Amino acid sequence: MNSKLFLILFCIHVSVTDDHQQSQPALQPSDQPFQPSDQLSQLVPEDPQSSQILNQQQFPSGLYNNVPSICPILQPYIYDELVIPQAIRLGGDEFVHMNMIFTNITLTQLDKNCLVTHLRRFVSSLFSESLGTPFHLIFNTDLQSKAVISQVLCEEVGKVISSKMLYSGLNDTSRAGKNWKFPRFQVEYVDINYYFEEYRNEIDAMKPHLCYNEMTTISYDTEEGPIDSHFQPCAEKFKMDLFYLSPLYPAVYTRSIKRLVILDIDLDFRCDIGELYKEFDKMNESQMIASAKEWSIFYWYKGYTYRKENPNGKKVGEQGILQGLNSGITLIDLGKVWKDEEVNMQEIFNPYNVGRMAEHFKFTGDYGDQEFYVLLSWYYTDKFYMLPCNFNAQVNFILWQSLDKEIKVREDVIKGLSEAVDDTPEEVFVDENGDEWDDIGNVSDLIEQGLNRTAYSTCEGSFKILHFNGDAGSTKRRNRIKELDAEIIKLKDELKK
Repeated sequence: MNSKLFLILFCIHVSVTDDHQQSQPALQPSDQPFQPSDQLSQLVPEDPQSSQILNQQQFPSGLYNNVPSICPILQPYIYDELVIPQAIRLGGDEFVHMNMIFTNITLTQLDKNCLVTHLRRFVSSLFSESLGTPFHLIFNTDLQSKAVISQVLCEEVGKVISSKMLYSGLNDTSRAGKNWKFPRFQVEYVDINYYFEEYRNEIDAMKPHLCYNEMTTISYDTEEGPIDSHFQPCAEKFKMDLFYLSPLYPAVYTRSIKRLVILDIDLDFRCDIGELYKEFDKMNESQMIASAKEWSIFYWYKGYTYRKENPNGKKVGEQGILQGLNSGITLIDLGKVWKDEEVNMQEIFNPYNVGRMAEHFKFTGDYGDQEFYVLLSWYYTDKFYMLPCNFNAQVNFILWQSLDKEIKVREDVIKGLSEAVDDTPEEVFVDENGDEWDDIGNVSDLIEQGLNRTAYSTCEGSFKILHFNGDAGSTKRRNRIKELDAEIIKLKDELKK
């Protein structure tokens, strides 16, 4: 290691170590009670040093054996054992507590996996934009993936330090600029298998409603008569157990953490994490959950049946607080949730009540736990605070809009060519496994007549967190463009005959 870099890291280590020492009708509770918070309450030790003993007793499979740190210089900042969430060591209000999921990755995939690429950008941008706000990184992971996280932290933190301190911020494009400060931070790892084993029934109870496994059809009224649109079954990706964990966090987290920031890995920070954390203070007394809006009109389509059958009910899916949420950045005020556990834990955060909310809104889900928060925002609207859209700028959606325009141009060409050869294709309307909608002809225009698509994705001001979700949607659009180009060539050849 470069001697200057080692000295800088050592000085930071000493400094940080010293600082550490100093209006809807209420849903009736399900017949199946949800009291997981009591499951291990008698087992969790008061002394965090004994947490590993507890874990070995609870899970004797050896998952919790310590692994030598890949990057020794970061050892003071990383609790390297896998623990259960009740045994997380660092609590209190001094740190921003951030919860992420990163699993099923090995060191052999370090430079070959898109999730590792996302993690590198996440870590690099988080540290590059720091103004000194202390943060606590909590990764739900497994033994092999934990080693990947540690390696990425070592490499990316080292790059940030060398760029900021050794090279005096040369070519630094961060917004922090000269105000940059290396943050106090701590890393902890939670065993993701704990959720899968201890909350098997709760996860399985949510899946059928948040990831519907059958083709569904919604009939839309248009000026030319009803049009049936077909939703494909939930994509295989969202059938994975890891997409059903966040509704369980209020039941399992240590009570020393009152505010929790839940983050996807595919983020690029353009601000200090403290800016996002300040949004907690903007919530009123009843608001306990915060997410930013979903930029697509996907939930407008999904809420149509309820709006049609309940013209005087909530306008679910329409632009505004009810248009749907993107849960890639979600804040939960656990302190408020626990303040009235009988209501909040047995009703709002009860996995067994998901089905009742889905039935109420005639809703079939596609995106796992994101649909959980959408349903909560529709049913318990007063419990939600809408994050400014700047904190969840859905980058791929911007790309989708550009690709959709290209698709539309090609579809218009095909329509003209088809009429010329007297072989007009039948209009259909197909969804992309919940990612977005493709349309042939003018079907979507008929269904969306009077709808202001632009309002759903309008976001004023500079973006503070970029969200690179929806890679699959971009790929499908590019593939669609290739298909249309092939069809255009085919039709032109027919005209030459």
